[in-house]
Amino acid sequence: MPERAKSAVSSLARNLNKVLNTVGKPSAVADFFGHPFSHPLGDSYFSQAPMRWGDYIAKVAAFPSSVYQDQLRDWQLDPHADEDGFRHAAVAFFDQHDVLFDLKVQLRANAETQPIEDASVEWPAQDSQYRTVATLRLPRQRPIRPSECAISTR
Repeated sequence: MPERAKSAVSSLARNLNKVLNTVGKPSAVADFFGHPFSHPLGDSYFSQAPMRWGDYIAKVAAFPSSVYQDQLRDWQLDPHADEDGFRHAAVAFFDQHDVLFDLKVQLRANAETQPIEDASVEWPAQDSQYRTVATLRLPRQRPIRPSECAISTR
């Protein structure tokens, strides 16, 4: 899809979700297509579909958990200023800080409100809260830059 079309769809979805949020009916689909230009290391990430873990069924999420990542909350990319802005922001962050994510699971507790066949349904928090099961630590590093890669184009 051309960049202008993607930008228009994203802008429309962001604005639609702002309106829906004011009436208390946010849309997960509009949120997906209209995700704001936030810092990739300050965002939370969620599995769309639940997974089976032995006797358990759960959705998985990763939540930023360092004070430095909390400071990224107001960071916004200007998509017209740098087409590789997300990559540049991540490289700059890794140059100064470790990245920490709390890995959490939301266990399936109610078959009626937490379907496994329809991944578009958000599971209600009142049925099952996310529980921390691990911390993912990505150490401070100097990520490989494209100019340092030796990729064969054969």
